[in-house]
Amino acid sequence: MPSHDAARALLAQRTAWQLLDATTDDDRAAVYFVRTTDGAPIARWKGTDRGGFIYIGMAGLGSTGMSRRSEELATGVHQVVQRLEILGRVCPAMKTQTPKCQYAFIPLAGPAEASFWESYFLFSYHRYFADRPPLNRRLEQDIIAHCGWGASDETLAWPEVSDLLLK
Repeated sequence: MPSHDAARALLAQRTAWQLLDATTDDDRAAVYFVRTTDGAPIARWKGTDRGGFIYIGMAGLGSTGMSRRSEELATGVHQVVQRLEILGRVCPAMKTQTPKCQYAFIPLAGPAEASFWESYFLFSYHRYFADRPPLNRRLEQDIIAHCGWGASDETLAWPEVSDLLLK
C-alpha cells in the first residue's frame, strides 16, 4: 500500500478539469475521474459525495491511452456517456446532458500502475461511502481481490482525495 504522501503527490499531478467534449492528445496511461460540472452533491449509501464524482476509470498506453478515452467521452461511445443518456431517458428528473460533466486525469507510467491507482481510488471511495461512484459497474469485491486489500489497509480518506482533486 503506498503512503498517504505518495497518494497526495500523485493527486497533485492532476490535469485541469475539461468538459467531456474536449479531447487530449496525451497517449500515456492514466487514472481519470468524471464529475458533474456544477459539483452537484450525490447521495451515497453512507453520506453525500459533495464533489459530484460519478466515475473513476483507467486508460492504458498508446492506442488505449488517455487520448483514446477522451475521444470516447467526446464522441459518446464511452460507457459513462451512454449510462448518462440512459438515466435521462429512464428517469427524466435525473436528465443529465454530457456537457454538464467534466473529466481530469493523472498521467502514469503504464497500465499496471493505472490499474493499481484506479483500484486505490475506488477502494477509498467505497471505504468512505460503502458504495461505488454511480456510473462505475466494477464490484467492490473485484477491487479488493485485484489488489489483495483487506479491512486493515489504509487509503487516503475520500474527502481528502476529493479536496485534492478539486484544488
